[in-house]
Amino acid sequence: MTIAPFTLEDLEDLAELEPADWDVMMGRLRWHLSTPYAVAIKSVFGEAMVSGLGTAIAHNGSGWIGERLMMPRFKGPELEGELLDALMQELHARDCATLLALVPPESKAVFAERGFAHEGDYVLYAGGKSEAPTLDEVELCEPHHSMGILHLDRNATGEDRRILMSEHFYAGRIYVEKGRVRGTYLPLLGDGLVQADRPDVGEELMRWHMPHVTEVWVPEANAVAQEFLQIRGYTVQGRRHRMRHGTPVDWRPEFNYGWISERLG
Repeated sequence: MTIAPFTLEDLEDLAELEPADWDVMMGRLRWHLSTPYAVAIKSVFGEAMVSGLGTAIAHNGSGWIGERLMMPRFKGPELEGELLDALMQELHARDCATLLALVPPESKAVFAERGFAHEGDYVLYAGGKSEAPTLDEVELCEPHHSMGILHLDRNATGEDRRILMSEHFYAGRIYVEKGRVRGTYLPLLGDGLVQADRPDVGEELMRWHMPHVTEVWVPEANAVAQEFLQIRGYTVQGRRHRMRHGTPVDWRPEFNYGWISERLG
C-alpha cells in the first residue's frame, strides 16, 4: 500500500463507494483539490488501484482531519490508520501543532492509538421544529464586521481560521450590540456555522438557522443549545467524539451552537 496525492483524474475511481450524497461529496473533493490550504491524499493498492482517500485542512497552527473514505473490500482500522498517519504527516509539514478531528465511535480507537485525546462530544439533534427569529439586533454581515467575526471565532475555537472564515462572510448574519459582534451565523459555511458569546444571542441565531435545516450538531457541553432544541421537540440522533493531538487550544463549547461540518470542525 502506498500513499500519493489525490487528483481530479482519481474522482471516477470512487464510483465503487456509491455514497447517497455523491454530488455533495464530489463538490467537497473538488474544493479540497483547488484550495491551497487543503489536503487530499489517496492510498493505492498494487500499482494503480485506489483503496482509500483522506482529506484535511490546515489553518494557522492547527489542522483538521477530514474524510477517511475506504473502498468496501479494503475498509477497516488498518487502512484508516494508514490514511490517518499520512494526513497527520501532511498537517505537521504545514506547521500544525494541534490536530483535531470529529470521530464516530467506531473510529475512536484508531485515533487514540496515535495519541489523540478525547475532549468532548458533539450530538446530533433532529425531528423538532423551531419558531422564526424575533430580534432586530441581527443584521447582515458587512465588511467592517469582519474583525469582530474573526475575534469571536478565535474566542470560540481557540484557533486562527481567518482564511476559511473570510471566504464565507457573504450572506452571513451577525448579532451586534453597541458595535460589538456578539454572535455569528454563516449559512454558506458548511452546514451553517453558529457562534455566540452569550446564551440569548445563541438562541436567537439558532432561530435563524433551524427553519432552514432538518438537523444540527451541537457540543454536548453546550447546555443552552441542548435545552433550546429539546424544548422544541428535537431528539438526539447521533454522536461524534472531538479528539485532539498535540498542543491544546482554548475551545469554548458553550460558544458553539452549530458546527461547520464533521470534516472542518
